[in-house]
Amino acid sequence: MSKIGELVRRARLGKDMTQAELAERLNMSEARIDDFERGDETPSPDTLGDIEDALGLSPGQIAREAGVVEGP
Repeated sequence: MSKIGELVRRARLGKDMTQAELAERLNMSEARIDDFERGDETPSPDTLGDIEDALGLSPGQIAREAGVVEGP
C-alpha cells in the first residue's frame, strides 16, 4: 500500500464510508478506489483533490501528509 493510498483509506474509514460510497461520490468505479488505496494506481493531482473534497479534507492535505508536497 502506498502512503497516499493508506491516507485515502484511513480518511475514508474515518468518515465511515465504503469504497462504493466514495466511488459514487466521485463518479468512478469502486475498483479504481481500491487501486488507489492498494497503491496499484496513483491518483492525478486533480483526482486527489476530488477525493479530498469528497472526504471533507483540506485541499492538498493528503499530498502534504504523504510528504509528496511541502506545506503548513
